[in-house]
Amino acid sequence: MHDSLGQTLSLAYLKLSAIDFQEFQSGTRKRIVEIFSLLNKAINESRDLTYDLSPPILYALGLIAAFKWRLDQIEQLHNIRTQLINGKIVLNIRDEITIFIYRIVNELLQNALKHALATEIILEISQKNNKYFITIRDNGVGFNKEKQNNGEKLGGFGLLSIKERLESFKGRLYLRSGPDTGTSASIEIPVNYN
Repeated sequence: MHDSLGQTLSLAYLKLSAIDFQEFQSGTRKRIVEIFSLLNKAINESRDLTYDLSPPILYALGLIAAFKWRLDQIEQLHNIRTQLINGKIVLNIRDEITIFIYRIVNELLQNALKHALATEIILEISQKNNKYFITIRDNGVGFNKEKQNNGEKLGGFGLLSIKERLESFKGRLYLRSGPDTGTSASIEIPVNYN
């Protein structure tokens, strides 16, 4: 995604910079400078988005290292304490689904950042029988699950998408929350899914 989008944005930036905009009126020159700034911002955001969706560390060092990297990012960018529990566990998960798991966990972390108003996020990895559990807990405002069960929309398409992706490899999503008690989102993944 970044290669194509990044190249297109960079090409637009280069073509715009080739214009001698000194011959334009000052109002037009000001708009061209603003366009330069917007293109530069879009180039940086597309690079960041690519790293968030598929960080190189995931392929080089694995899922746990990618989780740790993402938690470190959250601490630096959002000033929220994070903790990784059981980061030494070895996950026996097929390579082709690790990217889906990373993206699901990242989406759950993003939900906590957007909605929880939390000061701490904990990511815990555990194994029980033939299943792994990756749990994201926050100390935020939580939500009322009864409202969700009564048809009020909480989480919307994002949580539905997560559930569908998990079901594609026999995984499950569990949510626990309540007003002012924080939220716990846990994904269940079969060990060595075939």
